[in-house]
Amino acid sequence: MKILDIISWISEEEICLKKLEQTFRDYRNGSNDNSLIVLTEVPENTNENIVEARNELVKEGKQIVYIFKDETIIAVIGYKE
Repeated sequence: MKILDIISWISEEEICLKKLEQTFRDYRNGSNDNSLIVLTEVPENTNENIVEARNELVKEGKQIVYIFKDETIIAVIGYKE
């Protein structure tokens, strides 16, 4: 699995890209630190920016996961197997 894109809506100072990447890798390996949640499905009430990011990554043939903090999507990761 190769992570190709990380689109984040929070500052690097709050959560760095390496932490987001590691959270996804941990999720894939069956572990979770419980402060961030990784899901493969986007909620129906998602804002337009997240939908646009998802659509662009899907057009590029990437699989998508969403990283949540406190029930809010903070990042979208595009990857390929």
